[in-house]
Amino acid sequence: MGEKKDEVEAMQILLVDDNTNNLNVLRETLELRDYEVMIAKNGETALRIATTMTPDLILLDVMMPGISGFETCRRLKEDDATQKIPVIFLTAKTEPEDIVEGFKSGGVDYISKPFQIDEVLAKSETHIQLKKTLEEKIRLYEEFEIIKEKLIKSEAQYRTIVETASDLIFKLDPDQNITFINSAFKYLGYDSSEVLGQPIKNFIDVEDEEEILPLIATDGVGPLATTSLEIKFKSKVGPVIEEKDHSSPFLLDAFGIWNVSDEKVFQNVPERKFLGTLCIAREITELKQIEDELLKNKAQLVTANEELKKIARLDELTKMFNRRWFDETIEQEWKRAVREKSSLSLIMFDIDLFQKLNDIYGHQAGDECLRKIAATAFEIFKRPGDLLARYGGEEFAVILPNTDEDGAFIIGERLREKIESLVVEFDENKDEIDLTISLGVTSMIPQSIEGHSQLISQTENSLHQAKQRGRNQVVKSTSLKSFSNAK
Repeated sequence: MGEKKDEVEAMQILLVDDNTNNLNVLRETLELRDYEVMIAKNGETALRIATTMTPDLILLDVMMPGISGFETCRRLKEDDATQKIPVIFLTAKTEPEDIVEGFKSGGVDYISKPFQIDEVLAKSETHIQLKKTLEEKIRLYEEFEIIKEKLIKSEAQYRTIVETASDLIFKLDPDQNITFINSAFKYLGYDSSEVLGQPIKNFIDVEDEEEILPLIATDGVGPLATTSLEIKFKSKVGPVIEEKDHSSPFLLDAFGIWNVSDEKVFQNVPERKFLGTLCIAREITELKQIEDELLKNKAQLVTANEELKKIARLDELTKMFNRRWFDETIEQEWKRAVREKSSLSLIMFDIDLFQKLNDIYGHQAGDECLRKIAATAFEIFKRPGDLLARYGGEEFAVILPNTDEDGAFIIGERLREKIESLVVEFDENKDEIDLTISLGVTSMIPQSIEGHSQLISQTENSLHQAKQRGRNQVVKSTSLKSFSNAK
């Protein structure tokens, strides 16, 4: 796999055509969409540029002087450095055998000549997004495999500690039956076949079961968990007195196991479910300390699991949610708004002239600007239900449940003013970068489950209009409709 591109770079497209008019039209159109465009008039030049620059997409003419577009594509796919670049053919040859030849050579799509600009833009954007999605999935999979390997090693260490610990460690189901024991139970004379599936009350020696059993089989967590409860376990090892089993004194700690975090247990969220109780009992006669390594490995398992969840949801650079999590959330919030008949607003914004900023100051300065803007957005959008996401490159999105368009416009304007006043220093000379953003705002009261894509497209259109009208401003979808009617 080639070296990963910096996410703040503009997407690069290589145009390959021997027709100068075609090249000029396509180049002008694509550059208006903030693509970085490279030009080649024959297959040999295209191969050199692709190997050196590894563009994100190649639009390739079929009939050219020298090697044909089909042969050029075949050579691209044979080279490890260029084989993953999607190729779309531009061709006047639309017979079935020509189309099949294009796909066999490695093309992902084709556009018939004379081409339509809308088709070129739609297919280019689609295949670039598919390529970005594939690269992101590969990256997440590689990171997942690393964490998975660490989890397996940690779990093995955890099990070793549990099985070698001299403390009694056992788990109860919600009905107070024993579902797991460690090997320390053998010191009481019990084999696992005698214990598993049996009620815990069969193995403890207490006078008041109604008082003690709820403390052993507790559902409490945090400060409500059971700590240092003195109980006696029945033992098959030791002196027999009046034909009764010998009892050994223990100090027991127990805490409830739930399907949600401790915080949500206290919040009494509807989805919480009690799974059982984990108990650790230390023999009082030895008074040994809880094994630090057990707790350490348990904490590592929890930390690794939480880290895996973050990787799947967060953008590494800005610490905002990523595009994947945005797509899932906007659909959920849309459905919620349908049920509640409430308004749902979306703000989309991006950094003005960001490519120029990168060209002048470099990508490190660009990264710093993205981090600063993300931090500022976190200061503005503080409601628990709001969601901030990095939508792509220098573009961001904010989901605002239960917010009408005027409310979204006001908070969007507040963000714009805050960004405009930012001071970003990026080198030892303390050079400052002036930043502005353009924002699009849309609000809807959804009527049907389907339709969140319309909310996104209208907001993208508002953002586009904000840029067309001079940048550094907020444009509402309703104002576009008013402007259209006035015309």
